[in-house]
Amino acid sequence: MASTVLSHNKAPEGAPIAVESEHYWLRSLAIHDVGQKLLGWLNDDEMLTGLNIQNLNFTLDSLRKFVSSFDNKNNYILGIFDKAEETMIGFVTLDVDKANRIGRLTAGLGNKSFWGRDVFYEIGLLIRDYFFSERNIEKLSAHVVEHNRRMIFNFIGSPDYQFELCLQKECLTPDGSRADVLVFSAIKE
Repeated sequence: MASTVLSHNKAPEGAPIAVESEHYWLRSLAIHDVGQKLLGWLNDDEMLTGLNIQNLNFTLDSLRKFVSSFDNKNNYILGIFDKAEETMIGFVTLDVDKANRIGRLTAGLGNKSFWGRDVFYEIGLLIRDYFFSERNIEKLSAHVVEHNRRMIFNFIGSPDYQFELCLQKECLTPDGSRADVLVFSAIKE
């Protein structure tokens, strides 16, 4: 499965991202992307459970402020857009430790009709290729809480992201219990 990095030179720090794969666009979110759809996803109990966070109680204004806080240098928020339907179906965030050239991914697929369609297999390669070639990142990791079976399924058997370790009882869940976190990583060779 091929991915396409749309820029031909190293991207300047802070520049928005726009890349594509066979079925999806991945691009930096802008204020005009923030609407009821994204707000609904971030207030959805199933989405919040997968992300292991309690209700964020976003309003459209607070969500717009949150999205505008991503600087495309130290942190990124990217929309996942389906090419065929020309609509946003999910998002990816990436927090960067520039000193160590590593990034930590978080992702959510808000459009439930795309669940089970291997979206993250396809965009995982796209993210890896882009950040390794354009943003001086040498390692990408996803820390997935043990009860997020859908996301774990996307990483198991991935040729791009390998299971690295299990952090036992690493985090508290919203109900106060402790949960393991599985770490999947891609390393630039």
